[in-house]
Amino acid sequence: MAPRNLCNSLGNYKLTDLRKEVIRDFYEEMRHSPRLDGRGNLSEKSVEGLHNTLGGILSAAVDEGYITHNPAWRCYKPKGQKKERPVADEETVKKLITAFEGQSMKYETYFKLVLATGLRRGEACGLKWSDINWRKRTIHVQRGVV
Repeated sequence: MAPRNLCNSLGNYKLTDLRKEVIRDFYEEMRHSPRLDGRGNLSEKSVEGLHNTLGGILSAAVDEGYITHNPAWRCYKPKGQKKERPVADEETVKKLITAFEGQSMKYETYFKLVLATGLRRGEACGLKWSDINWRKRTIHVQRGVV
């Protein structure tokens, strides 16, 4: 799906002619494009996927020296409201902590850290011992793992 849409909509532009306005218009056009199965228009997730693909292509063009900057950078804004994610209440968190006690020390520590700090999975997995300041009782998140 992505290559067809990208080539049809942006294939006539020279790399140096791609501007944020053109790319934003492309995203808006894609939001109103029908799905291949005919069940409505492309989802916002699909449009975001097109943005990621285009951004990757343009980043490679920058790396190869074809253009000086990536025009898709900071160009994508999701349409509509972000959905609020459900958060575990205090009782559920206590049950989780109790369930982890006595299990593998590695998993118990990991899940308790995530529950206590709100770190994302990639942030927690990217931590090193040097990221912890034991005196100040702080954790400095410097990297993430994908």
